[in-house]
Amino acid sequence: DLEPLTQNQLAGVIQSNIGLLEYHEGHYEKAMRKYETGMSMQLLQQTVELPSNEHDDHRHNLGLLYNNIGIIYIHNAKYDEALN
Repeated sequence: DLEPLTQNQLAGVIQSNIGLLEYHEGHYEKAMRKYETGMSMQLLQQTVELPSNEHDDHRHNLGLLYNNIGIIYIHNAKYDEALN
């Protein structure tokens, strides 16, 4: 059974998806801001609201966000920042 998303989960997913759209439109700085906002919401979700049995799915989502941010750094030839 799927649990309904909390407000923070839904907002984080929406921000991340908007970031993906911005990336595909070539608006890399806008995409980065959306990814970072989505990341903040996901981290808030993890520390405040997330039941312990959902941590694996949450880590997967954070991993995707980190990957997307790294792709933008690489696309902009900011290799040192991509490693951080």
